[in-house]
Amino acid sequence: MKLRISIIFILLSIGFVQAQKMRKVDFIQKDWCTNNLDNKFYKSDTVKLYYITDSLNQTQKLNKQYRELDFNNTNDITQLKFDKNKNLEVIDVHVESWTNSHRIGKWKWKYNEKHQILQFRFENKLFFKFKIENISYDQLEWKYNDLKNQPITEIYHFTVLTLSRLK
Repeated sequence: MKLRISIIFILLSIGFVQAQKMRKVDFIQKDWCTNNLDNKFYKSDTVKLYYITDSLNQTQKLNKQYRELDFNNTNDITQLKFDKNKNLEVIDVHVESWTNSHRIGKWKWKYNEKHQILQFRFENKLFFKFKIENISYDQLEWKYNDLKNQPITEIYHFTVLTLSRLK
């Protein structure tokens, strides 16, 4: 009996570990963000990427950037827009001046599911290479008043990836 319980426990553990891996499809057509205060995204050895996992209505989509900024404590962010053809759009959002800087050029992304490594290429040269160290989930409570001055509370759910830069 103990052997059966041990086998079941091991199988469940393996299934849980597999569930904690990102797949290529988890990036396609998704807009991820990261903290970029003081160019942290471009310089730091450890960064966190996050995205809102909820299905958003039209109004929420218009205000999505505010939620991302709020989740990031209103610090500068970099938005990474992954498309299905491995093209990548990189946009730095500067909070104080409320401006966006598009990183012009040919950006590409590549993901190795087996090794959990995410690469960013710029003009066909390796620019960044990260290993996914952790996947976690968080939420943000957003409170506001609607047009009738009625209090509204919305909960936004985030997937958060902790990445380590590889040299």
